[in-house]
Amino acid sequence: MSENKPAVTKQRKRKKGQPPSFPVVSAKELRKISLFEELTPVETSLLEGHVRRASAQAGELIIELIPTEQPFSYFIFIAMGQVYIQGLDQEARLRPLNFLRKGDFFVDKSFVWNNQVATQASAITKSELLLVPKDKLRALVEKNPSLQEKIKAVTERVDYRNRIYNEDPHAQSVLEFLIDTGLTQASRVKITQLDLCIACDTCYDACEERHGFQRLTRGYAKFGVLDFAKSCLTCFYPTCIPACPVDSVVYDPVKEEVEILDNCIGCTSCASACQYGAITMHKVDEEDSRFARFLSGDKKRPPKVIADKCNHCEGYTDMACISNCPTDAIIEVDSQALLEDPRIFGLGDGAHNPRKILTQENQIDLALRNFYRTASLLISIFLLWEALSLIYAPALSALYNLQQMGLISANFDLQIKRGSDLCVLLGNIGFALLMIGMLYPIRKALPQLFTWLGKKPLWLDLHSFCGFMGCVLISFHTGFEFGLEFSTLGYFSLVIVMLSGFLGRFLYQMIPRGVAGTELQMRDIENEDMMLTERMEALFSHSTSLREQVDQAVQKIIGDEKQINFTTMIRSFLVTRYIIKKLIRTIGRSKEIPASDLSQLQDVLKEKVKLKRNVAYLSLSGKLFEKWQWVHRPFAYVMGTIAIFHIIYNLYLFNWS
Repeated sequence: MSENKPAVTKQRKRKKGQPPSFPVVSAKELRKISLFEELTPVETSLLEGHVRRASAQAGELIIELIPTEQPFSYFIFIAMGQVYIQGLDQEARLRPLNFLRKGDFFVDKSFVWNNQVATQASAITKSELLLVPKDKLRALVEKNPSLQEKIKAVTERVDYRNRIYNEDPHAQSVLEFLIDTGLTQASRVKITQLDLCIACDTCYDACEERHGFQRLTRGYAKFGVLDFAKSCLTCFYPTCIPACPVDSVVYDPVKEEVEILDNCIGCTSCASACQYGAITMHKVDEEDSRFARFLSGDKKRPPKVIADKCNHCEGYTDMACISNCPTDAIIEVDSQALLEDPRIFGLGDGAHNPRKILTQENQIDLALRNFYRTASLLISIFLLWEALSLIYAPALSALYNLQQMGLISANFDLQIKRGSDLCVLLGNIGFALLMIGMLYPIRKALPQLFTWLGKKPLWLDLHSFCGFMGCVLISFHTGFEFGLEFSTLGYFSLVIVMLSGFLGRFLYQMIPRGVAGTELQMRDIENEDMMLTERMEALFSHSTSLREQVDQAVQKIIGDEKQINFTTMIRSFLVTRYIIKKLIRTIGRSKEIPASDLSQLQDVLKEKVKLKRNVAYLSLSGKLFEKWQWVHRPFAYVMGTIAIFHIIYNLYLFNWS
């Protein structure tokens, strides 16, 4: 029988007691599977002549699992590729029940998984399976107890996967999504969290800045608010490698990366073979340095186009798209996290907040952010204390006491008034901070010159810190005395810049995808809302009153959707935490929900409120985001120009005597 044909007909015709009609192969073939890597030659010989092989192309039916009262005869191990098991659910509908990876196994008869009857096995990718008779394997296991433990571990892993992906309709839809999109064979995948993404395209820009080409595109597949990118997945069984006629596409086992070599001829075969759209073709420009490596002298003629793909920033310590995302919306997960930890999709124990699983905060970034917040608060409080003390109770002032101790010159004027030594010093420090803050737009405009100095989100944090503290220090620099001079106009321009900056940062990070002109498709919003509703229904299945309390709380936070304005939007953000915590305390006291579920309820509520609020305020937030920069930038230019003239005037024209 041909290895490329499904085994359905032969399997049905075999007589009782006869093995499936697959060819016999050497027992050494089992060494392809990690379970059997450590078998001794003697142990391997026990299986010699009894191992059979089946193979199938992607999408092909491998074997039908016939219901019978007789015990099963064969273990079927996945030696290469991936397989999915289909079966009948409680309503007798045919649907995927589980997927199996290399090293997993199933048996040659219909079996039951969580009240679902497995009926057939089909190939997700080109696959090879090895069949081992049950009695022969049992005899081997009796001589090798460690093998029995390994088989037990595989069984538990496969059963867990089936159980977790079949708990409810939502879980089943996740399993179907993974199989339909082919994501089961991804070794790593980039995911954009659309409820965090603001469509600023910084990830695209950062990728092109580093590599010369944009290697990343959103939109290969979407599940709820998770967008799976058109980017190399480093497949377990890549189709691009065998498609290349000149062996230009290879897998480097050391780097664990699929690479495109310099001898690419631009035939487009690899791009056509990749089902994920991860390989792009670029027209060659011989004058462009990006194509230099493909234009070696030994080629008879240069290719018209060349292939390019994501290599996960191999050779760098970070990935440009991820490091430069200002909202941490894009992340990369490996296959173990994607396929064996379904909490990413909100499934299973511990799936209180999938974002905590998806996003791992960089400790340096977190430390800097906390430093900026703490320093801003403490310095502002200290300056306010000193100003009030110097005016009303000098003995309470730290600066005054330091001057009395001789640590500050007696001639140094500590008064809070325009032109005093203290106010001038504060103004100089504030201006210096503003100049440091201006490095952020320069970093954005000239990325090649500043890439080595850090990623854009860090610069944005520094920009915000310097802008705020610069404004605070210059406020004290004025001595809170204002007239009709240009300097007063410059100061209030600075205040407007700072306030608009806060608004911009608020819109930039708190309002989700949709702000920059592109919106979540309504289908995605509805799917996400349905998922959250299902999770809440599971918690409230026994209590209608609790469900009503939650609905009322959500409505109170969102407000009247017919009266949407900027004030109600700000109010919605300010009251969210208070109302949710108050509701959780009320539910906790009622004891209608176990204390262990309260944390999960709080996380689900936050997601529910965020989704509802984002839909309600999407149009308004979009308009605000488009217009805020027309306030922030012009006033920044006005403030900067006046500040420069103010300094020049005081340095050269002001009478200091």
